[in-house]
Amino acid sequence: MTHLPSDKAGTDPSRRHEQLLRFLEGSLAPQEEARLSAQLARDAQLQQELRTLSTLRETIEPATGATFDSGFPQRVMKRLPSAASASETLGSFHEALPWAFLRVAVVALLLTAGLGAYNAGTHLQMDGEASLVEAVLGLPDVSMETALAYDIFEATDN
Repeated sequence: MTHLPSDKAGTDPSRRHEQLLRFLEGSLAPQEEARLSAQLARDAQLQQELRTLSTLRETIEPATGATFDSGFPQRVMKRLPSAASASETLGSFHEALPWAFLRVAVVALLLTAGLGAYNAGTHLQMDGEASLVEAVLGLPDVSMETALAYDIFEATDN
């Protein structure tokens, strides 16, 4: 097990990683840094942990280095609509929404009535045995003869 000089328990991996990260950042006290350097010279496992943390740190740092200039927030806020105009836009949208749904409902009702009339007219032309309701809904005739006509009741050879 790796024991760092300032880690009394010596078994806490998060404490060990914290000290190794502080070593990489150069923020350890000179005495701690000297003791950790000596420990690194003797412990291959600790050296491997340091290399792993160093690689992770190098991978993450470029991604966090991007910043915006000082005028960025003001430019964004200037482009956003004011709260009053946003409120007006949302208000008019909410007022128009019921009318839009009403139009969609009327179109759906007309299409349904047209399809029902078509089914009923086709039923009358074919002299079907189904009731008018079944014909309007477009349901097939339900009888033992039509049920047996489907291939699902025949034996299959597998």
